[in-house]
Amino acid sequence: MRGDSRESHRVESRRRDGVALVALVSPEAGTTLEVAPAAGGTAVSFVSSAGEHLHLPEPLGAFVGHRRTGGIPLLHPYANRLRGTRWSFGGRVVDPDASPCRHVDANGLPMHGELLRWVSWKVATAADAESATLDLGLDWADHSDLMAGFPFPHRLDLRYRLSGPVLEVRTTVTPTERAMPASFGWHPYLRVPEATRDDLSLTLPSLERIEMDERGLPVRAEGRLVGTPMPNRRVALADAAFDDLHRLSLIHISEPTRRACRSRMPSSA
Repeated sequence: MRGDSRESHRVESRRRDGVALVALVSPEAGTTLEVAPAAGGTAVSFVSSAGEHLHLPEPLGAFVGHRRTGGIPLLHPYANRLRGTRWSFGGRVVDPDASPCRHVDANGLPMHGELLRWVSWKVATAADAESATLDLGLDWADHSDLMAGFPFPHRLDLRYRLSGPVLEVRTTVTPTERAMPASFGWHPYLRVPEATRDDLSLTLPSLERIEMDERGLPVRAEGRLVGTPMPNRRVALADAAFDDLHRLSLIHISEPTRRACRSRMPSSA
């Protein structure tokens, strides 16, 4: 049997702009992913032979020092903004303002969860001929700062897996005590190397555009979201902005006790 002559994937520890990084490298595909565990486990760079595919709003050192979003950040335990600062679930009062880790928007509303600059992860890596993997784990109940703003014990596991030109990101949330609300999200800031917005367009499926109020919150009428149907279309990105809310006309939702979400990002995209 002929041996596998492919160069193995590898994991590297790096430091750039004073920031400690874990790099997943695929020499054969020419792809490298860099993750900053001390910045909430955010992926801060994804490079292929075509160039850089992620955007940061400022240089890496400054970015990690500020509670901002860029690259591929995880928003947990809730994505986007909440309607208020106190609410209840299952008999427990939730007060995001009680956590020093919470992030707020310009109107003081809780936004994007508590992990944007979280540093305390359990880290594991592995690499072979097929892939390089970074696992980040967190037991929520072990951290009083997190429990103060979201009092629901659970286990959070993140996995970045680079296999050739393909990046897979997996998120697993496991309640460890009782039922809990969860609305995590990933907020990728993607860029196309050697292209400008004037060169790009976006093809959208049939959507419903949800009306928003002045605080950026969905408008409801008689308990239902107010929306306007929009047909599938292609939009030039040059002057387009999407700081609003859309939903698909048909959404399939499953309710397993433990949820795992995957996204795949080919480096040629």
